[in-house]
Amino acid sequence: MYAEMLVTGQRPGSTGKIPMRSSKDGHAVVMDGHARYQQAVIDGRVWIGSNLGGTPVTTQAALSATTPALTLYNPVGSGVNLVLWEFGYSFAAAPAAASQVVLAYNLLNATPPTLTTLANVVNAGTFTGSPIGQCARVSTLSAAPLALKYVGGTTGAAAISGYPTIYDCAGSIVLPPGVALSVQTVGAASLTAHFSWEEVNI
Repeated sequence: MYAEMLVTGQRPGSTGKIPMRSSKDGHAVVMDGHARYQQAVIDGRVWIGSNLGGTPVTTQAALSATTPALTLYNPVGSGVNLVLWEFGYSFAAAPAAASQVVLAYNLLNATPPTLTTLANVVNAGTFTGSPIGQCARVSTLSAAPLALKYVGGTTGAAAISGYPTIYDCAGSIVLPPGVALSVQTVGAASLTAHFSWEEVNI
């Protein structure tokens, strides 16, 4: 069945308005015209940051200001929100004991994180340019962060596989200006990691 509302557009080989289709219970029927994230990527708003050269970082045995595996920071006054699309990590070596992986945060603070070694950051659509958000492989946070989400880990020493863990955030985490998000562990581990995010004007 078709709803009475018409939408402007064209189908191949036709002109004029296209009827908007509804389901039997009256809901609008929609479908993806292209790949899920294609438009935002083409618009140049999406960035990917990962450990430079695949070099892992060995974290502390608890949430720490000194050795996060990867840090994403939205500078004060940036004018954008960082909308987290995806986060992933991989163990580079077997840990000595059980190790949980944590996404942790630092709120707006007078002291921003010190970004010692930047991550490898590229635009998802052009592979050029520079983002507003800052992503670092080596950083020192203003203080020990707070746990936000526990996203996996190992159950014991050497309990790892060769597969990365990918967490589809789907925009469920948004970093406003002044906030840092870092990859931490409860139990020291050697990790590589990546973030992908969209920069959206406030």
